[in-house]
Amino acid sequence: MSSLFARDARSVVRELGRRGELVPADNLNSAPHLSPFCLVRKKHRRHPWPWDTPFIPTDFSLMDALEPSSPIPELNRSQSIQTREMVAGAVTGAMSVSTGLPVQVTGNSGVIHSSTLTLQGQSHMAEEKAVTIPRGTVLAYRVLQLGMREDCWAVLYLPERKLGRDFSGALAYSWALGEEPNFQGLQRQVGVQLQDLATLPAELRHPLLSALQELLQDPQALQELEDTMEQALDTGVLGQLVGPGGFILSTIRNPSGSLLTSKGRAILCILGAPVVLRDTQHCLLTQSMERGIMPQQLELVASILQPNFNQMEETTFSLPLEVLSSLQSEDAALSLSLVESCGLELQGTSQQLMWDPDLVPQLSALYGSLTGLQMLAAPSPVAL
Repeated sequence: MSSLFARDARSVVRELGRRGELVPADNLNSAPHLSPFCLVRKKHRRHPWPWDTPFIPTDFSLMDALEPSSPIPELNRSQSIQTREMVAGAVTGAMSVSTGLPVQVTGNSGVIHSSTLTLQGQSHMAEEKAVTIPRGTVLAYRVLQLGMREDCWAVLYLPERKLGRDFSGALAYSWALGEEPNFQGLQRQVGVQLQDLATLPAELRHPLLSALQELLQDPQALQELEDTMEQALDTGVLGQLVGPGGFILSTIRNPSGSLLTSKGRAILCILGAPVVLRDTQHCLLTQSMERGIMPQQLELVASILQPNFNQMEETTFSLPLEVLSSLQSEDAALSLSLVESCGLELQGTSQQLMWDPDLVPQLSALYGSLTGLQMLAAPSPVAL
């Protein structure tokens, strides 16, 4: 239920009116690693993808970086703010917000979401989901930069434009000077970054796809593989991994054990999109790969992004039923769940989705993931 958790975290940030300053927690699995004064890391972007790299929680805190005698910073707590949201007749639990600190839930909160979809020529489908947010769970956090020298340390405020998932900054980084960001530009960028995959032989592409399918079910292993491959490309020295990550590393070695740089870059490119996605999206992608519906899902995401890419206001738009109607009911529901996991919300039974411009990076990463995976799944190389 990570997508429900992420949706509620974004709702709290919107309620507080601090979008761009607070970073919503992605899922319940990463939330336990977030606590006041914990350290997070953010990797430099190696490729001009039109989405930003996420913050990665660590097991360390500010106290671990300071001298044992250093004073412990005090928490600045504010009074609780009550926020309620009516969803399908259910009321969410009360939530407490501490100014300048992670948002936390005061008690167990059962959140119920209900979505309904009617497809032409298919049966009516209704689905109800629930997620329980434990007491003390971090829903959102603010990031400060830690600067350290030999004799002093300081915490620096990061301007809004430098926070993670910065939509405008990510797009400005990836598009050529003077080029207006649009969906065609996204297609061009994805094609340029993934073109090396089309040169891989089938006997390598298909085992790679199977290994990636396994890694999508283990986000930590996926992150470790990306870290190891980045280090290998920087140093020329390949690390050691076991399981599917170890197999992928073996494919970028030549018979003498040296690094095959071009293959390494091609595979690292395809890792750059899935690592941005959430655990729930990894699970849905895995099911989609098993059912062979990635081409239709790629068309679905494209049909959403193309008319809305530069829409800077929240608005509703019609669900692309012409794409979903070509799928079986279960496949259509799975595909709808995949785009909803990016943050799009189905508006009751009206077959309308709520557009949020802040979701462009997530949808773009999903588009890049589907494109790369489909290139590996294709029976013959496909040039973009």
